[in-house]
Amino acid sequence: MPTMKPTQAEAAEYFRLIADSSDDAIVGVTLDGRITTWSQAAERTFGYSGEEAVGKSLSIILPGAGEQEEADSLDRVRRGETIEHIRTVLQRKDRTTIEAQMTLSPVHNAVGDVTGGLAIIRDLSEAARAEGELEQSEESPVGREAERAMRRSRRLASIGTFAAGVAHEINNPLGGILMAAQFALSTQENPESPAMVRKALEDIEVDARRCGDIVRSILRFARQDTLETAPCTLDELVQSAIHLTRKDAEGKADVLFLEAQGSRPEVLASRTEMEQAISNVLRSAINSKPEGARVVIQTDYTNDRALLMVRDDGEGVPEEHLEYLFDPFYTTRRELGGSGLGLSMAHSIVTAHGGTIEVSSSRTSGTTVTIELPLKMPDPEDPR
Repeated sequence: MPTMKPTQAEAAEYFRLIADSSDDAIVGVTLDGRITTWSQAAERTFGYSGEEAVGKSLSIILPGAGEQEEADSLDRVRRGETIEHIRTVLQRKDRTTIEAQMTLSPVHNAVGDVTGGLAIIRDLSEAARAEGELEQSEESPVGREAERAMRRSRRLASIGTFAAGVAHEINNPLGGILMAAQFALSTQENPESPAMVRKALEDIEVDARRCGDIVRSILRFARQDTLETAPCTLDELVQSAIHLTRKDAEGKADVLFLEAQGSRPEVLASRTEMEQAISNVLRSAINSKPEGARVVIQTDYTNDRALLMVRDDGEGVPEEHLEYLFDPFYTTRRELGGSGLGLSMAHSIVTAHGGTIEVSSSRTSGTTVTIELPLKMPDPEDPR
């Protein structure tokens, strides 16, 4: 479908609205450390208004000798590096300090040159205060024992839920491996045995690799490992995900893929990870009804984003559940075997790629999951 390219003013206003809706402080800077963007959360966090902050040096929020830290960070941004989840101490306008977590990313122009940086800052002070209050409440022996018992209970519940989720994710390919092995053993006396055994072994290899991919995805989900990416199109990833979920859809759902028309720019993605994320979204749509679900997949490309929309005509998700859909182990289909890992893993993978994933749903129109991924920036040295 055609997509109108927004004007520069519209794009700037859209970014401002996104920044101001964030609970984390968002601060844009030039390569020499001058503040260009100061969100409403930044005003609340640091006490400076936008008028006071824009144009000033980022050092206004760095206590003491923070200039060297700023210079080192900006040097890394100039080289195109992203500095993720730094634990640091920052300073408010009134000179009080806060514990914070900061991610500093490079901002590129249309030809891929680094033109500035974007800092996303989360105030950890509330969490630190809560931990302090908890420690104080544990001073009495009764309080300490009660808290320890509660933590043990939560830990055991989390382990049990996680184990059930992992089993759910891996059981399908393990079942395929077992069936293929049994089939190979049962056909040894058949004249066509070599070809049939070879096909069974190929199926075993595919499902064994899928098990390995799932385990790696879970480990990356837990550890937040760095992704190894390569250029590919979103349509390629979707085709692979449809292939991976074909057995899930057989006799249960009608899956229709409406591919994007015209050019299909590339994204930078870990194929295994993104195929897993899209497969998880497709399985959720396929299982939106006990049977007979209609799933429509559509891709589109804007000037800087690749879009994927997965729509189903299922029963929908109650509004009060929507905010929890990406929480690990949360599921509304536990009695049907749902693990609560699918969408949370998809969220983790998509956000690790610099993208977004959103869900809209109603009881009358089913559910739509929208994934957006940044396009691969053109190489300024590529003559094409």
